[in-house]
Amino acid sequence: MINTIAKGHWALLKAEQYATEKDYIFLRPTIEGTRYDAVIDDGNKMWKIQVKYCDRQTSTSENCYTVLLEKWYHNYKLGSKKKRYTHSEIDVLIVYLPITDRLYWIPVSEVENKSEFALRIEPSKNGQTKGCHMAADYEWK
Repeated sequence: MINTIAKGHWALLKAEQYATEKDYIFLRPTIEGTRYDAVIDDGNKMWKIQVKYCDRQTSTSENCYTVLLEKWYHNYKLGSKKKRYTHSEIDVLIVYLPITDRLYWIPVSEVENKSEFALRIEPSKNGQTKGCHMAADYEWK
């Protein structure tokens, strides 16, 4: 089992590889601490991206995977607080699901100010569609 840092690096490498295959320019910040992992230049627009590795199944379904989107920050003056992604920080969330070995391109409008985002790889058994995010709808093509 690999640790979370290694998983994050693996997902970032997958995103870089795929972007390069599409002839996009993949840029990484030279300093740590930015809220985005990289910038992708597709020739028309530059996208600030956050990349996540997702192997966490939801508690309700074996075909649904949840990406955690909030981070706790600790400041000795202000105490602890949660930080969630906003459109001022990123343009896109790219999620790597190892179970499908695919990348998913999720606009920040879908995840902004949310604590988590679930991707379903197969339809639910009860036919529910409301609130379901089918992974196939977000596949990076």
